[in-house]
Amino acid sequence: MAWLQSTISTVQLRVVQIDMLGQVASHVRAIRNVGSTVLHIAWVAAGRLDAMYQTTTKWWDVAAAGLIVEEAGGVLSDLSGGPMRPESIVASTPGIHEELLKILL
Repeated sequence: MAWLQSTISTVQLRVVQIDMLGQVASHVRAIRNVGSTVLHIAWVAAGRLDAMYQTTTKWWDVAAAGLIVEEAGGVLSDLSGGPMRPESIVASTPGIHEELLKILL
């Protein structure tokens, strides 16, 4: 599982992100953050990570990597299960996507 922090440093956003991280932590073996949304998405596509989520980014940072996940058979959505948006990205293997969305919400 990879989690990326936002570059937006508002207290309210940080509280939301820490809460989300706490919800996920008890369900995963390890959490990694190498600082690159694109790399994390590509690692999901390659099978190096089971899942990743990000709460803020830009389209130009994720559009190509998102296509790579879909072509590799992975699943992309926003946190509510709808289409991926820069403000809300969840990428995972198909077998865990729905469960991960429930944990994150």
